[in-house]
Amino acid sequence: KYEITFSHPPGHYLDTIFLEMETAPEVAIYYTTDGSIPTTESSLYTNPLMLGTKAGVPDSLSIIQCTETPYEPLQESKKANVIRARSFIGENPSSIVYTHTYLIDSNPNRYTLPIVSLIGEADHFFDSETGICVHHHLIGPSWERPVHIELFDTSGALQYKAPCGVRIHGLSSAAARQKSFKFYAQLYTCIV
Repeated sequence: KYEITFSHPPGHYLDTIFLEMETAPEVAIYYTTDGSIPTTESSLYTNPLMLGTKAGVPDSLSIIQCTETPYEPLQESKKANVIRARSFIGENPSSIVYTHTYLIDSNPNRYTLPIVSLIGEADHFFDSETGICVHHHLIGPSWERPVHIELFDTSGALQYKAPCGVRIHGLSSAAARQKSFKFYAQLYTCIV
């Protein structure tokens, strides 16, 4: 396996960062910024990635309707930079999937509660056929989805990260706009 090293650890940064990734010279690094697992169809890493504030970037996930009553967010959602990277030799993966969340915000006191970053394929949550937020009334192991979870303290420092499974939790509350999730600490070897 070929490890990937990152110039910056996941966490809260007050200003734009330029994220560098390195591995062996004969190995290519592919990455995604949408939570999906990198493949050779993803973006090829060639230069440092500029990660800055996402203020002003249009909301995409928070406007997806997951209840019978339509709604709109009251204000712009806070968004993070999520990088998932994997090394490849030709078409073959040669590393685990690395997952890092970067919170870029110039306010050092922005966060008064710990932050949970839940990273996974958007379709696992919002697809009209298979999304657990759309079909919140369907429960059980067949509606569990693989995700990567990261927990940051109020200073923005990473405290915990792990692959796990997630399911919708709750009875009547599952139909509400804010969903409750239940996490299952199982081994998902493709996500780290």
